[in-house]
Amino acid sequence: MELVLKNPDAKPPFIGVEFPRHWKAEENKDLVLLHADKDYSIVLEIMNNHVNLKLDCEELKTSRFYAKLDFKPEHLKKWLDTAYSNEYVNFGHVLNENGSHKIIRLTEQNKVFVLKVSKIETFSNGEKYEPGIRRHGITNGASWSLM
Repeated sequence: MELVLKNPDAKPPFIGVEFPRHWKAEENKDLVLLHADKDYSIVLEIMNNHVNLKLDCEELKTSRFYAKLDFKPEHLKKWLDTAYSNEYVNFGHVLNENGSHKIIRLTEQNKVFVLKVSKIETFSNGEKYEPGIRRHGITNGASWSLM
């Protein structure tokens, strides 16, 4: 699985997980079907050759984990710089269809798998970066490097 980062025009930045099959991408669909209106946060644990993503909802007292995602370090750094200037980002599940990422629609209720995220924390090889500048809700790491 792979970490997907997008900066679509006229929309909030997007962070998601690419799945190999549609049935697998419906994992955690209860969050969209029952709790799409809730506020979510993401913790990114950046390792040397992969990233672990934890999706949290404090109100629901629940966490969902996406482990050992492939990623491009420079792309992530650039995306985070962009994300920090937004009030929120979107998180979702995608499939790669003919070289293009498509957000999945759940079989049940035909809803897109997208959740609103208002906080992102980053760790690199176990070291937490303290929150620095706070702009519009996304917590910015004071200073960090991916390697």
